[in-house]
Amino acid sequence: MRELIIRIGKSPDEDLKDIFANPKKYAKPGKHILYLKDVTELPSVLSPERLRLLMQLQESESDVSTLSKSLQRTQESISRDIKKLEENKLIQKRKKGKHTFIKNIYPRIAIEMVKG
Repeated sequence: MRELIIRIGKSPDEDLKDIFANPKKYAKPGKHILYLKDVTELPSVLSPERLRLLMQLQESESDVSTLSKSLQRTQESISRDIKKLEENKLIQKRKKGKHTFIKNIYPRIAIEMVKG
């Protein structure tokens, strides 16, 4: 199962030291880490609207029009959120004819907060 871990307050450099010291601990395929400097960055990645969007995409891939209807939001706002989620590599897009289908990549998202 693919998993995304959002680490808040820890830098990739700190993890690199641990990875080299304990490589077997980190040898888990499908596990990806997104680093945020502090908790104030979290809403820019996972706002409540984006979380609802990801939850909707858990069930199946969908297009913007369908998501707009099911989430009762404008297509423009859905498209903006899709762009932000794609920038953070949380979704995949697939084109079929004139339609673009969006898929949630990670069925599991964990948030870890580290005191600085």
